[in-house]
Amino acid sequence: IEAILKSISCYDIKLERIQTLLIKWFPEIKNYTLWSDIEKFKKVIVEGCWPFHPASIWVLYKLASVGKWLQQRSVLTLLAEVIEAYKEMIFTEGQTIRPVEIFTENLLDEFLMSEKYSAQGSAALAYQTVLDKYKYQFSEYDRAILKAVVLIRKLGINAENTEDYLEALSMFCGIDRNKAVEHINSLEKEYGVLEWNAMMCQYEIIGDAVPRRAFLTELDTR
Repeated sequence: IEAILKSISCYDIKLERIQTLLIKWFPEIKNYTLWSDIEKFKKVIVEGCWPFHPASIWVLYKLASVGKWLQQRSVLTLLAEVIEAYKEMIFTEGQTIRPVEIFTENLLDEFLMSEKYSAQGSAALAYQTVLDKYKYQFSEYDRAILKAVVLIRKLGINAENTEDYLEALSMFCGIDRNKAVEHINSLEKEYGVLEWNAMMCQYEIIGDAVPRRAFLTELDTR
């Protein structure tokens, strides 16, 4: 049990801080004792659901509970898929299954179907568009950040400012803030596929953007 607690908390922030942030970003968590009571949170969400990060468990619950994206059977299928993918993995200290790691091809398909037939936004479609365009140029971190943006958009986050959002993005990706900022800058300025929406206080994926290099090339040509 101590190893499990250590593997989650030592990597980035203490468990109390994780719980506080999740409640801040998703205020409805306060309505659930399992999540709002720190001892139950540690016992059930942290220990009981390891090696999944608490944020991953909330993502799965939220996607199923709102009834817009996943049915209960779909969640169980997704869990089985992720567990199968990681069953041989030996988790090192500080390593857990983060939300972006449950963003599988099947989950993307579910999002795309819901957007197509239920008018549930266009974040997944924008993600698919930019991934098709730059899949050979994007790094693993680039893809992780874009996945996190889609998940956060689907859940609806109560972020106060850019710093607050970046902290959520780092938690969802499992990477430190500096690295996240580095790749966000690249996605914004080099590829032109991310844009900060100040009104919504979140990043949005721009599916029809022209990358900076292509723009400069066009200028040179003209």
